[in-house]
Amino acid sequence: MKQPAEPELVKNYLLKTLQPEKRIDNFTLGEGVMPTSFKVLYDSHRQKDILVADFGGSAIGRVAPVDSGFWWIILLRSYTKYTHGCSMIDRRMVSLYFKFSTGLAPALCARQMLKPERDGKELIERIDKRITALSYHIQKDYWLNFTQLNNIYRYKNGGERWEVGEMPLKITYPVLAGFDLKNTRRSYHNGGSWPGFQFKKALAISFPGMANIEISSLCGSVKGLSHKLNFFSSIAPSGGDFPFSYV
Repeated sequence: MKQPAEPELVKNYLLKTLQPEKRIDNFTLGEGVMPTSFKVLYDSHRQKDILVADFGGSAIGRVAPVDSGFWWIILLRSYTKYTHGCSMIDRRMVSLYFKFSTGLAPALCARQMLKPERDGKELIERIDKRITALSYHIQKDYWLNFTQLNNIYRYKNGGERWEVGEMPLKITYPVLAGFDLKNTRRSYHNGGSWPGFQFKKALAISFPGMANIEISSLCGSVKGLSHKLNFFSSIAPSGGDFPFSYV
């Protein structure tokens, strides 16, 4: 039986996401920016739980939620200007480095697509203000030159004992994560490839008297992986990107 809609829940959630404000380098983010996550903390002064929004400052790599927002306006302009709706654009062809180097493109594209009439005039004024903030943000946090590169190479870490590149369970090898030239030593991978968790499963159940459970469990996982590999090999385009690489 279909459950009745609960619009109040959705409404309250959206209102909560719009209430927190985030300032980066004395610039306030625009309205409607979705936080990456929330934390529930207890406020001893007000004697109640409060929501603290995270806009990427606590994430691995400090990933800001506005990152994905760079795409839709770029692709929208590409569709209308070049394809006239008759072709599809593969996002993979728009490289990641291009996205960072053209971080100002969304604002510039939007400005070109708006007409200075009625509501468009107000939006253009807001875009002009946003371009100043974006220019500073891109040049300060994303612009990579030799000075910044040397600073990155000299980041302090916890010593060789905690070097991620030396950890035996790091999910960056082709058989687990797919062939990717970026997956070199000391690189970052989000560990989203589920076969990598089989190592942890084997360790968790590798206790005396549980060998049979371990073997049967891993055999079932390998059988499932084999089925998925055959499926992906059947749909992978010739010469295209392949999600798995097995040896």
